[in-house]
Amino acid sequence: MDRPILELRRITKRFPGVLALSDVSFDLHPGEVHCIVGENGAGKSTLIKVMSGIHLPDEGEIRIDGRSVVLDSPRRARESGVATIHQELQYVPGLSIAENLFLGREYTTRWRTIDWTRMWREAGAVLQQVGLTHSPRTPMAALSIAHKQLVEIARAVAMNGRVLIMDEPTSSLTAAEIEELYRIIESMRQAGVGVVFISHRLEDVRRIADRVTVLRDGRRVVTVEDGRSVRSDDLIRWMAGETLPLSRTAAGRRIGQAVLRVENVTRRGLVHDVSFTLKRGEILGFAGLVGSGRTELMRSIFGADPMDSGRIELDNRTLRLRGAWDAVRHGIGFLPEDRKGQGLMLDLPVRFNVTLAGLRQLAKSGRIDLQRERRIVDRFVGELRIKTPGVEWPVRYLSGGNQQKVVIARWLLTESRVLIFDEPTRGVDVAGKAEIHRWILRLAEQGLGIIVVSSEIPELLDICDRILVMRDGRIAGELKGQNATKEDILRLQMGEEGYVG
Repeated sequence: MDRPILELRRITKRFPGVLALSDVSFDLHPGEVHCIVGENGAGKSTLIKVMSGIHLPDEGEIRIDGRSVVLDSPRRARESGVATIHQELQYVPGLSIAENLFLGREYTTRWRTIDWTRMWREAGAVLQQVGLTHSPRTPMAALSIAHKQLVEIARAVAMNGRVLIMDEPTSSLTAAEIEELYRIIESMRQAGVGVVFISHRLEDVRRIADRVTVLRDGRRVVTVEDGRSVRSDDLIRWMAGETLPLSRTAAGRRIGQAVLRVENVTRRGLVHDVSFTLKRGEILGFAGLVGSGRTELMRSIFGADPMDSGRIELDNRTLRLRGAWDAVRHGIGFLPEDRKGQGLMLDLPVRFNVTLAGLRQLAKSGRIDLQRERRIVDRFVGELRIKTPGVEWPVRYLSGGNQQKVVIARWLLTESRVLIFDEPTRGVDVAGKAEIHRWILRLAEQGLGIIVVSSEIPELLDICDRILVMRDGRIAGELKGQNATKEDILRLQMGEEGYVG
């Protein structure tokens, strides 16, 4: 095999109170896709920040083409041929595609003004390489997430990067966009670029990984030489350090009477005359393509966005939802799709984020019972296995999966009767996903009505008793969980209306 382009030798990185990486070694060869997987908090993000010059390691050595280097800044990493596409995309929305591509290294004329003609020409050529047909003059703000990601890849191409680090690139993409991304990665592999690919999706690993490295608690557990043949059960065991069975719809779980009725709900241009019933102890799934109206419907049920018409009943009582607080007061909880933007107060501690919706329950004579609050938060941190240095730690610094668990803990505290999970496991690793599924099943067993909105069809098939498929803001069909197949859901999403399975 060729000499590695990139080598990390016995890397250790510490933060106050946390050993983020301990003696981790990793290498990448030309034309290879090397996947890194691990639970949230396993050290994946820290490792790629070391590779991309954001963090200096406390111990260990980095080599590029066999030469020892010090990557003490992202600029130094880029100059060394290492390009990084972060999960939170880095771009200036008010600038054009071309300006973002060459930001900080613009072409100039002999008079030291920007050579716009050359920039448009060079940008157009690079965009063509990654299959993006937009004009280089298009503002970044006008692009979809998938197209913004392609611009990031184009930037790496324009830099002649030999190492491309991709952090969760498929987490916000549709199935068609993911296939296009696989095609681009294959073309980069053929060109000799080494790709470091971080993902929580087993499908990504099976499709593109030449090798897979598993991290756990900041340490390298194993490197699998044939990534495409790795078994799901083995990955979960290596990641979690124990056997975590994948969840299944609980046989024998008692499903009771209707707890929630949604009748003829309409939001102009988004949701059209939607009706359904949710029963106690039932897990009701919602499938649909991006733009099908799933999230918009859930936000109306929660009172976050007003309906134009329709009715919502909880335990046979019609609700008048003037806002989300009314829904919380009546016993409806909502875990939003955008947990950072809508579900968490990132700069406040874990404790505050857990108890935010349940402060009335903790009040005693008009004051918060701080000792009781601390006991309750400590209990949820233990039960949900939230990895945090302490309950006063800002939630911003937790991994994505642990942030999601904080939001789940909030609604467990409020003793909700109906819980709506919108993309509950997006950005969560395989072991964390199985853990969240078990919690959803446990809550249903306790008699809560559960709604799960997910773009991952296997997730819906795995845990739901019924699945409603939305298309163009309407219910396109209903499927029974035990009999439903991926093909059934795709058929309804694509247009075979009225199909019932």
